[in-house]
Order: sequence, then C-alpha cells, then structure tokens
Amino acid sequence: MPSHKVVSIILARSDSVRLPSKHLLSVRGRTMLSYLIERVNNIPEVNETIVATTDRICDIEIVREALLYGAKVYKGSLHDVVGRFYDAATEFEADIVVKTNGDNPLQAPEVITRGIEQLIDGNFDIVTGKNLYTGLPVGIGSEVLTYQAISKVNTLSSGIFRNDPTNYIFSNLNEFEWSPIYVDKKWTDSNYSITVDTAQDFTLFKKVVESLPDTNPASWTINEILELIDYSDAGRIL
Repeated sequence: MPSHKVVSIILARSDSVRLPSKHLLSVRGRTMLSYLIERVNNIPEVNETIVATTDRICDIEIVREALLYGAKVYKGSLHDVVGRFYDAATEFEADIVVKTNGDNPLQAPEVITRGIEQLIDGNFDIVTGKNLYTGLPVGIGSEVLTYQAISKVNTLSSGIFRNDPTNYIFSNLNEFEWSPIYVDKKWTDSNYSITVDTAQDFTLFKKVVESLPDTNPASWTINEILELIDYSDAGRIL
C-alpha cells in the first residue's frame, strides 16, 4: 500500500450562536477541544492534527488550546469554511483528510481508522460516518476525504455550500465515488446524538465524560461511550 499523508482537520471557532465558546467549555479540568485533539492525534494512521480556526482576536484562546495539546493551527476565513478547510489541507500537504468538528469531541478513533483504510482500499473520494448513511449516533462518525475531492469542492462550490466542506458533496453524490464507513451494527442507533450544540447537549457530554475511566481520552472506546449515553430525552435527536 503506498504511503499517504493523513491529516485530521478540526474546524472550530469561538462565537457559535447557540453555545458561545463551546469548544473551550471544561469537564474534569479539560476543554472539549482538548478531548478531541487527544483522540484524533493518537490515531496511528493520522500524521498531523490541525485546528482550522479564524484569524480573529476572539479565536486566540482556541489557538492557544490547540498548541497546548499538540495540534498545529491554520487561521483562515470565518465565512468561507470550504476555503479555510482547503487551504489548511494544502498548507499541510495532506493526501487524505479526516474532517472533524470541534463540537463532536467524542468522535471515535475506531470509525476514523476504518474510514481511512476503506478510502484507500476502495479508491473512494470520500467515506462517511454520517448518521444518515451509517446509523451511528450523531457526533461519533467522521468524514474521510482525498485532497483531490476537497480541491474539487473548493473549485465547484459557491453560496451556502461554502459553509461546510462536505455539503456540496452530499448534494451531488453522483459526482463522487463514495461509501458509508462500514461499522459494527452494535454501534448504530439512529435515535441518539452526542454532538454539543446547546447547553442541554453539553450536560449530556459532561455526564458521559465524568463517567468514563480516569485515563487518556484517546483510550476511551466507542463501546464505553455508547454504553454511557443517557438513553433519555436528553440524548435523543429531537
């Protein structure tokens, strides 16, 4: 198998509307962003982890937190998220990119590893852990893309499609070679979410993290996390 440089790019900014500065909210003395960096940065197949934020003063704390936990930083446009993502992938010479969002701090290394292997072995442009295609709880799966796919999106997308690096792809799947990531059936439950967008979401995240072992966050397994998701209305996709 030829060598590929795999870069994980975490998209994060401080001024989200529903839960401002959510990436820097703390549980057990650590921020949400630090948990995600540790989890993706310790995947053997990932060569570098980049936090792609903006060059605004309000995002300085995100930059500091990223550097503190061993990630590198790319600072780009607030409004052109596709451009920021593409430019980060270009600057760090990625062949393959794992798209990770800062509001999904418990994304599963097991799913990412399978996605990287599947993308390479199947010669896909993109593989996805998105709930719609895999049944994984929202916030557990990631997208894995080739640099060529990102470049194509950067060239072809416009308007509202510039708000997310994969929205154009999922609206034009016939233009790409793609597949859901193959996951264990026991991991799938389409009724639940661990994404942190609201204060209620953060309460669920806090409860789960406080119940996980006092070990390196990179060692928390998908099975441990899913067992702890509160199967109440707080954890359901509403």
